[in-house]
Amino acid sequence: MYLPQNEWSTPEEGDPPPCFRQGDLIEIDWVRLDYADATRDQTGTKFTVELRRRETVALVGTCCDLVLHKTPKRKGFLVSPLRKVPKHLSKPGALDALKAPMPLAGEVAAGFPNLIYFAGVSAPTGLYVQEGVIYLEALTMVDAITLDGATKLAELTRESRAEFKERLKWHFSRGGA
Repeated sequence: MYLPQNEWSTPEEGDPPPCFRQGDLIEIDWVRLDYADATRDQTGTKFTVELRRRETVALVGTCCDLVLHKTPKRKGFLVSPLRKVPKHLSKPGALDALKAPMPLAGEVAAGFPNLIYFAGVSAPTGLYVQEGVIYLEALTMVDAITLDGATKLAELTRESRAEFKERLKWHFSRGGA
């Protein structure tokens, strides 16, 4: 499902890293707050409090290589959080149906049309990302600054990316219905 890190997409000459692609698993800092209070004592000592919320998400809304330039043309990029596989998929055959390739998945997807499965992966950062699903009703937009601070954890193979695109098409067209 995933490429080894040495086969990940790279920016073209002159483009800044990183190079993101549709379906990439990335770790995002949603909130980061640094607080400095120089009035705490006479010496002006800086006190810093850091608040951080990190989450693994899948990049959904970009179908080609995404390079972040200093003045991005896009206002934002769609992502969906990676969540644990729901308990109702533990029924015999349900998870297998979710993993089935399109168009077979379309026949059984009526029971969970808004889910896309992601296998577990060991990221180059040392983090192990558990298998999970993204909910296509849980899309949110991140801006270029947030995405620029993200860490890429995994990139889909060409076949897996094609499958991902088919599932997106099926979801948003509901199988053409």
